[in-house]
Amino acid sequence: MSDDWEQEFRKVWDRGVDAWKEGRRSAKTMFSPEDAAFLATIGCTAQELFDFVDDSLEYRDFGFETVLAVTAIRRRYFLEVMGGKPSGRVVPMSSLPAKNAQVDGIAWLPRLIAKARIKLRGEMEHYAYRDISHHLQKIDAYTTLIAEQWVEEGRRTTPVQLAVHPILAFLRNYVIRAGVGQGAVGLIISLLNSYYVFLKFAKLWERQHVR
Repeated sequence: MSDDWEQEFRKVWDRGVDAWKEGRRSAKTMFSPEDAAFLATIGCTAQELFDFVDDSLEYRDFGFETVLAVTAIRRRYFLEVMGGKPSGRVVPMSSLPAKNAQVDGIAWLPRLIAKARIKLRGEMEHYAYRDISHHLQKIDAYTTLIAEQWVEEGRRTTPVQLAVHPILAFLRNYVIRAGVGQGAVGLIISLLNSYYVFLKFAKLWERQHVR
């Protein structure tokens, strides 16, 4: 049945979420060989799903339904166009168009189109954060996209939200999610998450008052 893979995918996702909360935050420690084997049958990899789980729980801007929708498109292309066989090609992010490249005055568009193509073919290079600098680059990119999306949706923010939301994010990660028990690593991750929340609201505020 067509729903069977979705049910199994949900189980693998849930196991990944549980693993993340337990502190197993790498593709190898998050998923079993059996989980990885199942993911391979639908054109997904353990590293790819790990990235989805990590971003979903770290930044809280999308959930399972979004991941399922993306994976369904990828699975269909993998089975119907690629014949269920991966290309074996990995495209490094450094080979994509520059972030400041434009099409008809729209920044990022050439890069986004290229990323969508290699994502569809399962050729995107996936890796965990190399270091804090890499993490900060990813935060900067994500928050820009989210702020632009919020502007399109007509969302607005206030100085109170700008001050309160980052504090709540830090407390959620450091206290409720037991980041305090992970020592310096838990503190750094919680502070980076708080900064991420601050930055997306700050960029929204900037767009309200500068443009």
